[in-house]
Amino acid sequence: MNQPSLICEQKNYRLIIVLRGRPCRYTGCNFCALPSVAGGNVAHNEFHELVSLNLNKALAQVDVNIQEIFLYNFGNVLDPENLLPDTLDLIVDTCKKKFHKLSILSMDNRLEPQYGFTETRLLNVHKRLQPIQTEIAVGYETHDASIRNRVLGKGLSDKRFSNAMKLLAQNGWIARIYLILKPSLGMSDDSATKEIIDSVEYVLKVAKKIGIQTRIHMNVGYVARGTSMEQWATDGEYTPPSQATVTKAFALVQALNPTAILGNDDEGLSA
Repeated sequence: MNQPSLICEQKNYRLIIVLRGRPCRYTGCNFCALPSVAGGNVAHNEFHELVSLNLNKALAQVDVNIQEIFLYNFGNVLDPENLLPDTLDLIVDTCKKKFHKLSILSMDNRLEPQYGFTETRLLNVHKRLQPIQTEIAVGYETHDASIRNRVLGKGLSDKRFSNAMKLLAQNGWIARIYLILKPSLGMSDDSATKEIIDSVEYVLKVAKKIGIQTRIHMNVGYVARGTSMEQWATDGEYTPPSQATVTKAFALVQALNPTAILGNDDEGLSA
């Protein structure tokens, strides 16, 4: 079992804070291996103490001119069963005090109320962070509903996605949407490029209609250990996109969404 931990990694003006605590309580995703490398069912008070003791030490080596923070916890940051609200408050308050140029704090979360995605929770976190902008990172993955839910097991309908975007906008949040380049077996690199552009266009159409600032986070499909993708690869039915395809696809994504981010890190989970 992996030990609970707190890790900080600076990438230019962005700080990534990784909280290795309790795993995501949603276990339906067929492509994600993150729960397997979480910190186990560590007691909430023990993890809060770990963060309290190590946060300032971890931040001491970070440039004070950080402008963005991405907060990950191997689950859902707003879910009190994943991360105590008091622990999130501690992180928020510490970062606000240290980073005076901080403009965005982004956190991953599913869009169901049972995982902390409620109007009350959104409003409370937004108020605590003001004037820093709050951003939710959402795994929409693909506009192809069959791939998203039957193949990947995401469990996210277009209706829920649209309603969640409305709720975010109403409570002052912005959105960062994860999409996967080549999310399924039996897909060529050319069809994967077309698929992700279709997905980007749909997401941006929804965002424009609702009036919520949105940026795309394009993740490159990879074969994660212990997932369906590993079995597909073993059976010769899936290969990740080529580097040339990644470069071409991301250029097209950026043309549609200039603030787009390229996620090209397998987080050490490749088979």
